[in-house]
Amino acid sequence: DTLYARLVDTLTVTANAGPDVGFCTSPVLIGANSKPGLVYSWSPATGLSNATLSNPVANPDATTRYILTTRHDGGGCMDTDTMLVRSVPIDKSLELVGRDSYCIGSGDSALLRVRATDSIQWFRDGVAIPGAQKTEYKVNQPGLYHAMLFNNAGCNVATVPKKILIDKPRQGMRYPDHYAVVNIVSELQARLIGDTVVWSPALNLSNSSIFNPLFIGTTDQFYTITIKTKTGCTTVDTLLVKVIKRADIYVPTAFTPNNDGRNDLLKPVLAGIKELRYFRVYNRWGQLIYETRSAQGGWDGNIKGRKQATDVVVWIAEGLGEDGKVYARKGTCVLVR
Repeated sequence: DTLYARLVDTLTVTANAGPDVGFCTSPVLIGANSKPGLVYSWSPATGLSNATLSNPVANPDATTRYILTTRHDGGGCMDTDTMLVRSVPIDKSLELVGRDSYCIGSGDSALLRVRATDSIQWFRDGVAIPGAQKTEYKVNQPGLYHAMLFNNAGCNVATVPKKILIDKPRQGMRYPDHYAVVNIVSELQARLIGDTVVWSPALNLSNSSIFNPLFIGTTDQFYTITIKTKTGCTTVDTLLVKVIKRADIYVPTAFTPNNDGRNDLLKPVLAGIKELRYFRVYNRWGQLIYETRSAQGGWDGNIKGRKQATDVVVWIAEGLGEDGKVYARKGTCVLVR
């Protein structure tokens, strides 16, 4: 008699390390799903989450070829397979050609540049710039710039942001005349629109390189004030210091609030007064209609937004002189419509 027995091989296995993959900065999954009864071993173990899993996570420092050895836990033949984890990083360096801060008209400029890759998009203040998809971008507006870089392996990375400051010079101006009492120290003040300042000439000044130098003299002096910013913008202002014999408060006898830019406000002229304590305006019935402590303030001829007709008003003022004395003045003024 004959007996036939069919033998089934359950010990021979086939290793599956999976396809080659590329990675940027994020870990990648390699290998394949595990099968019951099989034992796995990866070599080298460098950069793997677990070298005994069928599908570990790989995050090597550089391109690495991995070998997977697979065998049955009951013995039998073993099998190996290899795969390549290819590093395809993107160079995210950002180069600045020129200056990161400059003044319009100075001849300076700012050009941003990145390394070539498959796709590029430039951003300003977090918003994509239409059409800005080349390796170089010439900046023409101030803001915070960066680029998103992509490659065909699915990698993307953002460059470090770069702040660009583009400034423009302010229009020069003539300051209102400053009145100083003869041989009494008087503080001058330049506009705080820059980082450095130079008063010229330096005559009768405590320091010609600060914004608020002290003046003491016996004759009138005209100053040119050159103000510069960090970006290189230059503004030139002027100021005439008039030297008077004593401090006083002057108020015109009439004003015309018609918005023609001349004599539109009723306000005091401070001659040698370093602090205006108050300036008050009353109508003919003794009602207070305006008050200020600012030397720059003034009454525009309106009460609660309503224009007042031609009339006579009374004003009183008090200020502290640069000589330390208190000056109180009063008078009348005609509002002319």
